[in-house]
Amino acid sequence: MWEAPGISPTPVPHHLNAAKFIDVVVTYVGSTQAQAQAKQAEVDALLPTEQSLAQLGMFVQHDCSNWDLDAPVPPLPPLAGFTGPKGRYATILRIIQAEQPTVRQLLGRLAAGGGHCTMVGTPEQIADQIELWFRTRPCRWRMLS
Repeated sequence: MWEAPGISPTPVPHHLNAAKFIDVVVTYVGSTQAQAQAKQAEVDALLPTEQSLAQLGMFVQHDCSNWDLDAPVPPLPPLAGFTGPKGRYATILRIIQAEQPTVRQLLGRLAAGGGHCTMVGTPEQIADQIELWFRTRPCRWRMLS
């Protein structure tokens, strides 16, 4: 395992058997919340939609090619009934449940950080979110992008 010189990793308590080993944070920062959201939308608009929908289809084992990009994500089967790779599928279900994104927004979230933590807001809002996230989530390493 790679170790940062001079930095000892924070031990993860043994009772946290589902502890993560790395977390990723993707940020969209603006002087206002609206400006940060506009930046995120601008980046999302650059996605190659045909390829992104094909990739999403692989993740959810469903043909997504005719999904309306600006409509909510259609209902997906629960994790328990899913027969494909469950990790990515669970991430997709978590994003859908927490954020109720449009298909386009979901594609952007998956492209930006693979579905990892995405924070959108002012510098102060992002700093508060990072502090809360850092203090409340068990993790051995952190990576910000």
